[in-house]
Amino acid sequence: MKKFVLLFLLIALPLFSLTQESIKHRVIIDTDCAPDDLRAINLLLSSRSTEILAITSEDGVLEPDEGYLRIISLLKDHGHEGIRTSQGIITNNDAPELRGLAKVTDWGNEPISYEKPQEVKEFLVKIIEAEEQPVEIIATGPLTNIANAVLMMPSIKKQISRIIWFDQCQPEVKWSRDGMDCMSGKYLLKTQIPVYRIMAGKNAPEFSKSFFKDIGKTQTPYARKIYSSHLKDTIMEKIGEGTFRLWDDLTAMYLYYPELFTTDTTSVDSANYVVRLKEDSDIKARYLEHLRAYSHLESTVFQDFPIDTSYYRKDIREIVKETVDKYGIREWRAVTLTEEIHNRLGLNSIVGAKMGIRALEYFRTTPGNLSVTSYCGSKPPLSCINDGLQVACGTTVGQGNIEIVDDAILPKAAFRYEGRVIEIQLKSKYYKQIQGEIEKAKQNHAFPSDAYWNVMRKKSLDYWKNLDRKEIFQVSETSE
Repeated sequence: MKKFVLLFLLIALPLFSLTQESIKHRVIIDTDCAPDDLRAINLLLSSRSTEILAITSEDGVLEPDEGYLRIISLLKDHGHEGIRTSQGIITNNDAPELRGLAKVTDWGNEPISYEKPQEVKEFLVKIIEAEEQPVEIIATGPLTNIANAVLMMPSIKKQISRIIWFDQCQPEVKWSRDGMDCMSGKYLLKTQIPVYRIMAGKNAPEFSKSFFKDIGKTQTPYARKIYSSHLKDTIMEKIGEGTFRLWDDLTAMYLYYPELFTTDTTSVDSANYVVRLKEDSDIKARYLEHLRAYSHLESTVFQDFPIDTSYYRKDIREIVKETVDKYGIREWRAVTLTEEIHNRLGLNSIVGAKMGIRALEYFRTTPGNLSVTSYCGSKPPLSCINDGLQVACGTTVGQGNIEIVDDAILPKAAFRYEGRVIEIQLKSKYYKQIQGEIEKAKQNHAFPSDAYWNVMRKKSLDYWKNLDRKEIFQVSETSE
């Protein structure tokens, strides 16, 4: 069986291209950055069928400027800096009860500096108008930003397919979403946009200790972020008391699993778009299943990519678990297939695969959606980066979506995605280090010889395991 799987690898390599996972949801997230909002965002990021068009901060549990910092911190932590963001307007809401917990929730390391975002209503209008397909809005705070955008440009109403809003339908409660900005809520409820208001009330499922531990056992970046963000003593105390609930998480769960909810026809103000979680729903099991699904990879040949260590040669077998845990299955697959095509383990080809995954991660997209210009030239050893770029990005010479430039030979490539361009370059420190390893091996061993390739194989395994793609590259967004 093992020989059969490896034979398939070799046959499939020249034609390797990921199946394009169909986008079912094009989503804008509008959040006031409570702890449950962080969980909802990570649930949305976990879905490959969802394109996150933008994330905006609201004035609610956190003020919009502080919330905005949390959003860009989270995206940087995940490597998704390419997701567009903006900061909501200040409406001078009083501090809600959850603000203290929200302030200690760990979204990521806050940036030292950042560019001032575009004004939020203009930003939202621009994002929505640019989309050919309908846009869904996930609202986990007041509806201020959305209402202002619609008031500014009423025509976008036709391009918003629906708003999914965790509101509780309690405008009389000061800290409810509607209570913090009832005017925006009332305005949008009277438009033609379907507003699905999610109610949970006292029956919201408990975010229990055992459920929290199950999330911690789930080895995906988004599950890890949920788990690590809640490890503060004050949050753990609330979890232990049984007062933490699945609240804003339900917006994401309703998007993906509407069968777990039922329509409440008794409410007259939402045109039968008020929904409640079914009492007998298995929502926690589906929640965990949803987080785990991110690790499942469907490709052209394989139903899933093998990480059983018995499939690998002994020296590679020793690094499988640690490397997959650190950098994820997507990078592992890209490097593995690159090295099979490359016909040997090589430092530059590994760099190329990591660079390609970094580009996909930045835009949060899948292979086959980028076009690439490589400045690595066509002569080894630097040109070996091109092998990794082709495999990781699904951009091949045969498909005509990669261009190799020989004018200025640099460890750099440009990646184009939906009218935007980023350049990714290996930092000088790592470039000199890698080229130094190659020169040292050539000085100590005849090139090419078995002794030389054995040294390079050992070095490549070390670099494969220890080079962090979020650290070794300089990433900059540029214009054509």
